[in-house]
Amino acid sequence: MTVNVRAVIWVAGRILVHRVRHQGEERLTLPGGRVKERETAEQALVREVQEETGLSVTVGSLRYVAEVVSPFSTQKLELVFAAHLDPAQHVDGLDLIDPAGHERDFVLPPILDVIARDTPEDAARWLGNIYTAGVGGVRAPCYKSS
Repeated sequence: MTVNVRAVIWVAGRILVHRVRHQGEERLTLPGGRVKERETAEQALVREVQEETGLSVTVGSLRYVAEVVSPFSTQKLELVFAAHLDPAQHVDGLDLIDPAGHERDFVLPPILDVIARDTPEDAARWLGNIYTAGVGGVRAPCYKSS
């Protein structure tokens, strides 16, 4: 089992996503990735967001815990945190998604519908197995900040 961390970063009513190529297919993901050995989840999140977006963040509260159990890959535990941009940073040229819009169906992990319904005051919660076959390929345009 691997442990991944993900960041929910709100920017002007939209969520920052990362564009990545996986097995020849372009995908959108919440910024984040694997926690390395001897690294805390918070350290991993700060590192991964920096590597993927060039942005510095402050890690907020744990929002969601989920697992991905699929017949095609190693089982993953996903820890999804709120994260906040450090002051004076710009998201120019980065991808932003409306979590209530149709683009949400193309973002991994597939939890933007849950995020869109929740409020910042909601407690962290268990989402169970979030594996969905065929989810994650980019088929819809997303908003690029300018």
